[in-house]
Amino acid sequence: MKCKYEKLMSPVKVGNVMLKNRIINTPHDIHFIQGSEPWPTEAVILWLAERAKHGCALINVSGIGVRKVPGPGHMWAWDMTDGHTQHYLSQLTDAIHFYGA
Repeated sequence: MKCKYEKLMSPVKVGNVMLKNRIINTPHDIHFIQGSEPWPTEAVILWLAERAKHGCALINVSGIGVRKVPGPGHMWAWDMTDGHTQHYLSQLTDAIHFYGA
């Protein structure tokens, strides 16, 4: 029997990046697990890593601005200029890459 989506699980090259399959995690607003912290929380890291663990080749993060945060209490903004935030973003990247996404 022929599969309707026979190429879904086949690798694809996008620019210089080879994706393990054609499954892409659609962008989600993750406000339900992200508080006012200007870095990705452990809950966010685990939630996105689960998407990679279950087969997504490309993980999109949406609803979060990556910029200098003007002050405390500004939800959905990760301060890329802060070393603490960079540490958590590195953890996020490592967790996603661990599962091959």
